[in-house]
Amino acid sequence: MDDAAPLPDRLVRYLQDRRRAGDDGKAVLLGLAGEQPRLALAAGLQGEQDHPGFLTFSRYLLHQRFDCDGFVLWLPAAVSGTPVYMMETNLAGEPPVQLLDSDGQRRPWPHDDCLIGDLARRESALPGIQRREMDRLYEALKLPLP
Repeated sequence: MDDAAPLPDRLVRYLQDRRRAGDDGKAVLLGLAGEQPRLALAAGLQGEQDHPGFLTFSRYLLHQRFDCDGFVLWLPAAVSGTPVYMMETNLAGEPPVQLLDSDGQRRPWPHDDCLIGDLARRESALPGIQRREMDRLYEALKLPLP
């Protein structure tokens, strides 16, 4: 992500590249420290029932393992039968939730609700065995950093 395009545009390009690489239909999480990516993963969630576990996992990675101060979460969705991605960001100057069309165009989303829960909130300390399991899971789901 070292070109001169604004960060949100570079992030959209990253998601489009990941979709072409076979991650289409997966939730993609990118953790940032400033504008530097620290973590990236793609996970196939089965729906809302997976959101609480993914929220705990994501908070652990963002705050405890990688010490991120920003993030982007993309969740696959459908609007009027058309596949889209919902994009939640914690980036200065960006709306918290946007809709991302298949052509990469970002549109405002009229709701500010977090997609799976508040990723900016730190998770309480987790037991060591749970952290080790999450570390192993991250290694299985991690993506190349942009």
